[in-house]
Amino acid sequence: MSFAGERITEEDVLRAAAAAPAAAPVRITPLAARLAAELGIALDDIEGPAAIRVRAADLLRAAAAAEAAAPATAPMDGGHRLLDFATGEVRKLNRVRRITAERMTTAAQTAPQVTYTTRVDMTAAVGLRAQLKETAAARGVRLTYDAMFVRAAATALLEFPEVNARWVEGEGIALSAEAHVGVAVDLGGEGLIVPVVRNAHARGLLGLAGEVERLVDLAREGRLGPDDYKGGTFTVTNLGLFGIEAFTPIVNLPEAAILGVGAIVPTPVYVGDELVKRQMATLSLTADHRIVDGAPAARFLARIKALMEEPLLLLEKGF
Repeated sequence: MSFAGERITEEDVLRAAAAAPAAAPVRITPLAARLAAELGIALDDIEGPAAIRVRAADLLRAAAAAEAAAPATAPMDGGHRLLDFATGEVRKLNRVRRITAERMTTAAQTAPQVTYTTRVDMTAAVGLRAQLKETAAARGVRLTYDAMFVRAAATALLEFPEVNARWVEGEGIALSAEAHVGVAVDLGGEGLIVPVVRNAHARGLLGLAGEVERLVDLAREGRLGPDDYKGGTFTVTNLGLFGIEAFTPIVNLPEAAILGVGAIVPTPVYVGDELVKRQMATLSLTADHRIVDGAPAARFLARIKALMEEPLLLLEKGF
């Protein structure tokens, strides 16, 4: 098994796993298998204890170890070294960071992307979530803002088919009659993955919340199947948990657009002539201008804003 010209031993990959007496083919999680393919790591000939599951984290640790062991005299070609201006140290980019950089560069260079922003009054949505908390708990699910935005996006996508579309190179624009909404999930040191909620438009709010929770759990456990992160028509990414109020997301090609959700912040706002405290958040919609022009993108974002400000509309398909 090799990685970027360096040899990675079975011990490297299985370092974090507990040893067992019997040897058998190692089980590979779907996420680890996909990552191994991207890293160029061959897994066919790995053998180890029957109880071992190789996860993406194991591969990343092995890759980092191999990179760290590379000769200090390795050439600084192809932009594969990064200067840390805080310390003056020159650090070699690891394989995962390099792949991420290449993909983001491709997305930015391939599609002309424009970001539209608006502020949304989340006061009513915050209240509805609190009201449904016990009902959700009784069904064994947790109602998150991610689920609420997926519900709003799914409704708006059917109303704006030009946003619910994918770019098909050499053919044109493929419009979808169904809303399959991806949710960006942070995997910590393992990177980012976007599992897809199938037929989000047909699900009730709490049913959708349960599906989002299931996919997020599977993603963090490295147990997503290949079909769980393919075929999305739109993506929602939320950085509000980290206190980020606004950002510019990059479209998850070949989808037409992505919605970025910022933190909910208590803010003084004029309602008529009265200054009141409201729970405000910034929404950022980035769209592929090959597919979606400014006016329809603006109308789509305005529709999501309206749905979140009148959140009872999110219950159209029931709980």
